[in-house]
Amino acid sequence: MFSLTATALLLQGCVTEENCYHGLLSDGLRPTYYAADGSVEVDTVARIAGVYEFVNGTFRQALERRANGTYALPVNDCDNIQVVALATHISDDFNMQVPEEGTPMSSVWASLMSTTQGNLQVASGRVWYGCWTYPSGERLTGEIPLPMTNRAARVSVVVDHLKEHYGEGTYSVRVSGFRRSISYDGTLSGSVLDYRPRYAIENDRLTTAAVTALPADANGITVEVLRDGKTALTVTTGQDGKPITLDAGEDKTVEIDAMTAKVTVSVGNWQETDLNYVVP
Repeated sequence: MFSLTATALLLQGCVTEENCYHGLLSDGLRPTYYAADGSVEVDTVARIAGVYEFVNGTFRQALERRANGTYALPVNDCDNIQVVALATHISDDFNMQVPEEGTPMSSVWASLMSTTQGNLQVASGRVWYGCWTYPSGERLTGEIPLPMTNRAARVSVVVDHLKEHYGEGTYSVRVSGFRRSISYDGTLSGSVLDYRPRYAIENDRLTTAAVTALPADANGITVEVLRDGKTALTVTTGQDGKPITLDAGEDKTVEIDAMTAKVTVSVGNWQETDLNYVVP
């Protein structure tokens, strides 16, 4: 019993503020963009909105960018140290919050703005977010990548046999379920947004422009086809009966057969597309 107690006391003593390791990532952290397949992606247009250090879950300081593009970070083995970063192409898309000392990581960092023309989309299709945790006890050398991935999501809608089933009229499409905000810890929050993308009808097939925004929550997205201002068709699930999810970095197409109500959801490659939309 004495031996176990003594060992516990020794272990406890190893993590006190006085004797735990303190140092500096001298070569620093470098924000690095990664594609969905894990390859490094070059994005010369992206602008870092902030690189923040959180200690034990609360904000400590904003890290300063050095001339070579890295960020120095003081570290120790006593605290849980995390660094988060956010980068966008067009900062006017978002209302950015500046954290104060003690701000928790769960607080909202950036929220998509609204205008008299409706909810803003992610104009560039890129919202880079990253979170790096210092591995306590390890002595890191060289530049350390701060991995950042695209947190935007994109969806297009295709409706076949539209007028054959519903007749002539003035049509529009509403896609809803997108979250407005992203927190410092990367979670989505805020009110649910909807968009009305531009569309074209050719050979009785309606095809919308892509909607690019922050992802949907676990409830997925809802697609509505409106005729003369009234809802003609509502889709919330795929052919498997499960919600149409839209996660970070995904580019999906929801294809609906108006005659049979069959819904097909396909995943495509992330491509630059027309992002125009009209007022909801």
